[in-house]
Amino acid sequence: MIGLNLNILKKNNKIVIITNSNKNIGNGHFVRSKNLCYILKNNNYKTQLLHNIKDKEIENKIFKQRNIFLIIIDTNQIKIQLINKLINNFKVLCLDNFQNIKPHYNILIHEHKKIKIINQKFVGLKYINLRNEITKINKKKSKELIYKKNVLICIGSGDIKNQG
Repeated sequence: MIGLNLNILKKNNKIVIITNSNKNIGNGHFVRSKNLCYILKNNNYKTQLLHNIKDKEIENKIFKQRNIFLIIIDTNQIKIQLINKLINNFKVLCLDNFQNIKPHYNILIHEHKKIKIINQKFVGLKYINLRNEITKINKKKSKELIYKKNVLICIGSGDIKNQG
């Protein structure tokens, strides 16, 4: 993740990432979380991705584990009561979360609404979690893109017609 110092995380403890995808919210959260999981694992962090599981199952899986250092929440599909319970028992980092919660950390591209945090918020483009396919575009190709008149940048994805 660009701009986020991974050294603040303890390598001997687990990081759990919770995310969802469906035809209503699309695949963007899942793709971003999967990429973050990949980055963390490649930096030798013990990482677990919980995808599309119900609140009760999240609670059962997380509270039975030991050595969870950080929980990353990349969904707004979890009940606020569960998020608050997680915040009270673990360090919680949210990605673009504007719900009425107060996590320890929140990473936002743009703070279009005032958010509450316990420790620190990270706001701006330097904290964007981009896939390797994008970050590995070589400088020659990126210079060529600058001179194009029409360039589409899309963050997120969707499948409202359930084609995927």
